[in-house]
Amino acid sequence: MAGSDWDGSDIPGWAESDQVQRFYRFCFHPEIIDDLYLARGWIRRDRKFGTYLRGSLDYLIEQRPVDTSAFRHLTHYSFRSDDELYDFLVELRDYVFGDRQEHPIAPAP
Repeated sequence: MAGSDWDGSDIPGWAESDQVQRFYRFCFHPEIIDDLYLARGWIRRDRKFGTYLRGSLDYLIEQRPVDTSAFRHLTHYSFRSDDELYDFLVELRDYVFGDRQEHPIAPAP
């Protein structure tokens, strides 16, 4: 797993999409994270961004390349455990790209 110096550059779509970079850097902010559901329509409308974001979430979920400390360094949001982090990412992916009806609520930091 990557350490606290992780910058997200290994995420698919990172180099190609400023939107992907902004998504991870800003949308996980503690004041914004529970409003991620508002981005679902935007992500679904912007097919190119949606493709990059879906690939990035799939990569993170399947590879689990970072721990909570490294993810916090990039996103400024604290998850209590790696499992909590990756469970949230699964819920987010399933809400935005799948058939999950209720938007995910981030666990308290």
